Amino acid sequence: MRTPAFGKVPRGMLAVAALCAAACCTAAQTPSANAARGFETGLYEPDYTSGDLATQSLAFERSAEARARFALIFVSWAGVAPPTKPLGFVPSNPVDPSYDWGAIDAAVRDANARGLTPLMAVTRAPSWAEGPGRPPSGQAPAGTWKPDPGEVGAFARAIASRYSGALPGLPAVRHWQLWAEPNLGVNLTPQFDGKRAVGFDVYRPMLSAFYANVKAVSSQNRVLTGGTAPYGNLTPAGGLTFQRMQPLDFWRGLLCLRQKKRKKGRGGRKLVRVAGCNPPRFGIAAHHPINVGAPTRHALNADDASTPDIGKVRRVIRAGVGNKPIWATEIWWNSNPPSKGVPLKTHARYLAQSFYVLWKQRVPVAVWFEVRDQQTNGVDPIPTSGLFLRDGTPKPALRAFQFPLVGERLSRTRVRVWGLAPTAGKVQIGTRRGAFNRLRALKAGANRVFVGTVRLRHGARLQAKQGAEASLVWRQR
Repeated sequence: MRTPAFGKVPRGMLAVAALCAAACCTAAQTPSANAARGFETGLYEPDYTSGDLATQSLAFERSAEARARFALIFVSWAGVAPPTKPLGFVPSNPVDPSYDWGAIDAAVRDANARGLTPLMAVTRAPSWAEGPGRPPSGQAPAGTWKPDPGEVGAFARAIASRYSGALPGLPAVRHWQLWAEPNLGVNLTPQFDGKRAVGFDVYRPMLSAFYANVKAVSSQNRVLTGGTAPYGNLTPAGGLTFQRMQPLDFWRGLLCLRQKKRKKGRGGRKLVRVAGCNPPRFGIAAHHPINVGAPTRHALNADDASTPDIGKVRRVIRAGVGNKPIWATEIWWNSNPPSKGVPLKTHARYLAQSFYVLWKQRVPVAVWFEVRDQQTNGVDPIPTSGLFLRDGTPKPALRAFQFPLVGERLSRTRVRVWGLAPTAGKVQIGTRRGAFNRLRALKAGANRVFVGTVRLRHGARLQAKQGAEASLVWRQR
């Protein structure tokens, strides 16, 4: 929901519903089958491209400390490209002197040096790459108006070539994402033409051009869609900036699908192909399953999708283009202190539980926003979802990110235990009442996931240990 170019989305537009049942996501599977399914974590932090090398380096250092695999690095196309097209400028040339890659080069080098995998997300077009008919200045955010697919493709060729591994001193990048929350008018305009939804028609040719050019550089490159925001308006809102399309509406339109009423007596709607429309190509679908409240809360509206609603997104994608991995490329809660978020212990609990809820729904990667809080007080409405306070003090969420542990009650006496260990090997599971009381050992495979069941009463304080490291205590309900 946060983007470096366009800032915060009003929370009043987010809808939530009642708390879902404990087994809200998928049916139970055998521990061995579950453990074989991995889960990777990532971080997004605006400081990754701050331009100040000390600030930038510290952000990557803390990300490595958190044991993230991915570092999501946003690239402002408008920030890298010249403000106007100079004579002789070749947009597809990665070494054209009119490009300014300084902060991005530094970010890719630093991430790679610390063992992090860069995930590069391109957003915000320069004014000369926006489409015709742009409304007067101020009515649509800069860089959002109908970005030209041909120019998108040229920039994709340039940036993928620059980080292909062929240029001396620059590591290869293999994960690429186009845009941030393309179903929001704050990022891509227009979303609606009157009452007619058009945002997906703007984005579809952009994604096709981006995919073709990134893959042309290397077949090893993986292309992600922009992560869709979890909530939208039920009807078009006034003002281009505030137009918000519900994510399932956006996905159906993007993938050339529409809903059709079933025959009388059968109920519900079915998805049918829109004639003359071709879905874009991509390798990985991305969504931002952000919640207000606990990570087990479903979105209130059928076409919105929060943390436990990945299945709704998956059904649309499968109907449009078949099975695709779905990554959660942004998830967060603000904490208190320093702002009006949830208490620090709840903040850490929600982080770990969101990872489990996503893993149950076969989401292989989740990216947390952010590494460090962006504010120091409880007044300014800017993010405080970090693993660290602004002054660098670690929050409990850091330990939850490094060594998440979650219990899910399956019956009155049985609890499933899930977590991500510091490393492969045995993990001791026990209860904490002063001393650690061992219940059983579970094995974390090469993917570090461990899962199994224990007999546990309500109110027990569950903990996992591996070597000298221990998870936070999980209070089992």
